[in-house]
Amino acid sequence: MLWYLNFLFVRGVNLVFPHGFYYSVRTPLQYSERPPDVGPNNIWWEDYSAVSSYISRLSYLNTDCRNSPLCAVLCSWSHMPYKIVKPLYENQFPFNYITEEMIDNGKIESNGYKYDTLLIDNEMEINDALRSKLDLFSANKGRVLFLDDDNCEEYFSVLDKNTKRDFFFLAQKGDKSFLRIEKLIKEDCAVYLLGNESAPRSGNTITGELTVNSSRRIYRADGFSGQFIPIFSKPFEGGSKISLSIPPCRLMILVESINEVAYDDNYKEPEPLCIRFADYDEAEASLDKNGFPERLYTANLHLADRDSRIVLTLPEVRDKAKIYINNIHVDTLLLPPWETDITDFVYRGDNSVQVRVTGSAANRFGEKTPVGLIKND
Repeated sequence: MLWYLNFLFVRGVNLVFPHGFYYSVRTPLQYSERPPDVGPNNIWWEDYSAVSSYISRLSYLNTDCRNSPLCAVLCSWSHMPYKIVKPLYENQFPFNYITEEMIDNGKIESNGYKYDTLLIDNEMEINDALRSKLDLFSANKGRVLFLDDDNCEEYFSVLDKNTKRDFFFLAQKGDKSFLRIEKLIKEDCAVYLLGNESAPRSGNTITGELTVNSSRRIYRADGFSGQFIPIFSKPFEGGSKISLSIPPCRLMILVESINEVAYDDNYKEPEPLCIRFADYDEAEASLDKNGFPERLYTANLHLADRDSRIVLTLPEVRDKAKIYINNIHVDTLLLPPWETDITDFVYRGDNSVQVRVTGSAANRFGEKTPVGLIKND
């Protein structure tokens, strides 16, 4: 579900109605007609308030804002081109769909947007009236490109070389074609949505450097907790560069500060103390109150000091982990990376750590799957 939500949000969706599931799966009709582990029958249902808050925050971001399109793609009420925009998505090249009514007097302007480049699917029907509009747009120094499956990649290469970008992502590791980026202007503040649309367990973490044309300080916003975490951006003439790592199925939210400048070249980002949760006691698998399999892991964490940020890292989780520090619920992890900041919950000296892992609902409705912490090394 989170993969699909992020798929929608990075494309500008701002209203979500989760639906299409049974509240009860007691009969064969109910648990075989559609996937049974959705809605109340999923292991994350008791944490739905966190998912609901995530939906609310992202919907808010996508409301009353502006994106930063570099071109327009013509559509109609009966035809929405999707094949020719594939290179745009896979190369993080933002665009907006428009209709022919927005082409007027040799210009394409709508709701404050102005476009100098228009992409048209060769499968679209062009009548005489539209042809006249396109001719006038071209005469007014507008670019019109007719594309199909065979030439869209070639035309994109030309388009990209002749377009000035507000941002650019240089991938150093991972398949960049799964990365989607959208820049929004929300209440005079620039917000970047970076979504990795790889499958959750694909291992395709995308690592690289995002270049933006701003020298303001950058914060990473956590869509689940609402927290803002400062991240290091290296300034250069005309902008700044940010090193990022985006796990599969995750949406990263970056926000530019309105009045703070980026750190200077002499600044060194403090390294967090990463504690790997490895030396633990494991209880036998049992069933939780909803009939899902779970395992409890306990450990003692001794800290000589807590002068830096402290991050707890877990092995692979199958499939949900609730983390408790000193008997206080700290976080619930539903997706990789399996780590959380525990700085505010630990003390110098001994600390108790509990990790309660719940297995997939498939164990209840179908084929058995692993449950617990999976050590891959």
